[in-house]
Amino acid sequence: MEIEAVCTVRLHSNGIATRSAVHVDGQETSASESAFAAHEAEIDLEPGEHVVALCCRSLSSMVPPSRPRARWRSSLVPDRRLRWLRTPLIGRIPWAGTAPVIGPWAGLEMTPIDEHEVRIRHVRTRMLEDGHGVVSIGLSSRECAVVHVSCAGAARTLRIGSGETTAELRVADPELWWPSTHGDPVLHALVLEVDDRQTEVRRVGFRTICAERDHGAFRLMVNGQAVYARGAVWAPVDPLGLDGSGEGVDQTVRLLVESGVNLLRVPGTDAYASPALMEACDRHGAMLWQDTPLASVDPPEDETWLQDLAAETEQWARRLGEHPCLAVWSGGSENYQQAVLSGRAPQVWTSTALETTIPRAVGTGAPELVYVANSPMGGTPPTRSDTGLSHYFGVGAYRRPLSDAVTSGVRFAAECLAFGCPPDPATIDEAFPDLGAHGSGDSWSRWRRDGARDPGASWSFEEITQHYARELLGPPPPRGVPREDEVPPGPVSDRPVCSPEQLSAERWTVEHVMTQVLGQWRRADSSCDGAIVLASRDLAPGPGWGLIDAHGRPKAGLRGFAAACARTALVLLDHGLDGLHVHVFHDGPERLRGQVDITTTTAQGGPGPSAQVGVDLAGPGEQVIPVEPELGGFLDITGAWGFGAAAYDGVDVELVPEAGSETAGHALRASFLRPGAHGITNR
Repeated sequence: MEIEAVCTVRLHSNGIATRSAVHVDGQETSASESAFAAHEAEIDLEPGEHVVALCCRSLSSMVPPSRPRARWRSSLVPDRRLRWLRTPLIGRIPWAGTAPVIGPWAGLEMTPIDEHEVRIRHVRTRMLEDGHGVVSIGLSSRECAVVHVSCAGAARTLRIGSGETTAELRVADPELWWPSTHGDPVLHALVLEVDDRQTEVRRVGFRTICAERDHGAFRLMVNGQAVYARGAVWAPVDPLGLDGSGEGVDQTVRLLVESGVNLLRVPGTDAYASPALMEACDRHGAMLWQDTPLASVDPPEDETWLQDLAAETEQWARRLGEHPCLAVWSGGSENYQQAVLSGRAPQVWTSTALETTIPRAVGTGAPELVYVANSPMGGTPPTRSDTGLSHYFGVGAYRRPLSDAVTSGVRFAAECLAFGCPPDPATIDEAFPDLGAHGSGDSWSRWRRDGARDPGASWSFEEITQHYARELLGPPPPRGVPREDEVPPGPVSDRPVCSPEQLSAERWTVEHVMTQVLGQWRRADSSCDGAIVLASRDLAPGPGWGLIDAHGRPKAGLRGFAAACARTALVLLDHGLDGLHVHVFHDGPERLRGQVDITTTTAQGGPGPSAQVGVDLAGPGEQVIPVEPELGGFLDITGAWGFGAAAYDGVDVELVPEAGSETAGHALRASFLRPGAHGITNR
């Protein structure tokens, strides 16, 4: 680093993994035992060349206490020392595409210091009961100064002394920030001007957030309106560098939001959200749920460890809490669940860290947030699906029928619907050029290695997908070879093959299951108030959990998610003996008016009865249309009654919004194929 004149610089990082020190010209300027602690130092430099060096020591150089022993073992985190050491767990859990995080994962910058500078240390917005907003600005100054602050039409000039001070600006009736499904994510420029020589601009938003938890519910309320929360567990765009370029993060968030995502959860297996992720969520209108980076381990009760955790949490809550997208903070991920599954008694589940230390620190750093002690939690035991937050994998890893998603009474699935889904052909051709149908070769080995799999499991998540594909697409064989955008393909083999037909079947299965389960949960008469799919993006090429593949391309799961979760969505759902129903979902504030066209196909392949039904929703809501009454009477299209030979193979519906509406020109379509038609069975 070359310096041309005498100057003072500020060296800053929000986190260096893990036991680290920063040296300038051989002199240590800062050091930390935690990957989540900030490094900051002011350094006087002479003209000439200077050397900045980072020293990151291995975890083996850190000797955590051996007592008291953990009350349970983590099935996810193999290294028992990690319950004591504060570092990202991603890369230390054996998932494909990851490696241990080492170095300045949260950035490292060196900036010259102006002797007259005034710094914004932190910003917080809040809404008052009278509809006005307040911006609180923490300032630090090296000398007395006159500052001018403006935001959303409000302005204030004040004189501040050296040191730190807090200024407040009252904003009359500001436009509110909304998740994109329910409104516009309005941001306002907060401008700081100092003696006409310095200007700093931040983007802030105003909103209220709370959760209704009556009778076992967990219902997010934004600006006083109930929001059906749906989204994905965030997987870093760059799992080695923990999020990569701002452009890559922005593209991923934008693609998810365009598909109906309004909530992203940063899990306890990751780190704290990056600035690029926070800014993208602010801009595109996705709420963010942050887990404290504690996953499945037993948090220590050591007083010094808890004090360090409190300082870390308050620091990060204050930093992330500047963003209107931040909505929920959880003490960790699957800590209580691991205790339950380890057979521990209820009195062992309690934790000072989750129930006292972290909520106090969050309350100090970002008091406007919704706090939950852990995910999952709420019922007795915390693994229950019908109370509070659950990690629901009944449909998925536990191979329950699709009806289980309804009968389990899921209230809020903070993690769900994990399937090993093949990427689309373009990505396979690029990443696995010699992938064949015979289970051999280098591509096949990498395909199996890079697929989604949990530590210790004897099966992969692609095998879960294949199970549901066999249930839905067993014999008889299909009529001809369908296109991927038409009817689903034929039987799924029990052999480990990667033929185009097999991969097509797996994609269709993931898309279908996503649409059906999320559509059932979104119904107004459902007990479910939210669903967060695992996961946003694949960590490696191959059949991963992601809605988006490792190259940034949408996968079948995202198409299924969008079909059920878009701001305006059209879904056909099977109501059992009550027949097939059309559900029109609409979350936007604007009025939705249009027409649903219903057409049927007979078992002989010809056209059957049809109908047209008007749709009129004054704002957020749902319109339900029973299909058979509109077609003239009982037709048993779904085959639920089973009297005689099936007369109909399927139903197609199309929603055409009327001219002048926000969605005009964007027709929505959905289809239903009767079990037994085109290779689908009831097995």
